[in-house]
Amino acid sequence: KNKIEEYDKYNSRAKTYETVGLRLNLTDFSAETTAVSSAWSEYNKQIVYGFDGVEALEACNQAMYAAGLQTLIDEANKQLDAYLAK
Repeated sequence: KNKIEEYDKYNSRAKTYETVGLRLNLTDFSAETTAVSSAWSEYNKQIVYGFDGVEALEACNQAMYAAGLQTLIDEANKQLDAYLAK
C-alpha cells in the first residue's frame, strides 16, 4: 500500500466529538478560577510526586471546593449544555 491509502484508512477510523470547538468563557468567574488555581498550586507537587498522596488529594479537593470549584463546574456544564443544544 502507499502512504496515502494508509493515511486515508487511519483517518477514516478517527472519532469525532460533539464538543470539538467548545471554548469555555469563565471571565466572570476570575475570583473562583484564581482561588481554585491557588488551592491546586498548594497541593499539586504532593499529589503528582506521591508525597502524602491520599491525604494531600483529599485536602486539595476540600480546598478547591471551598475556593469555588463547584461554581466553575456548574458554569462549565451550563455552557456545555448550551453548546450541545445548538
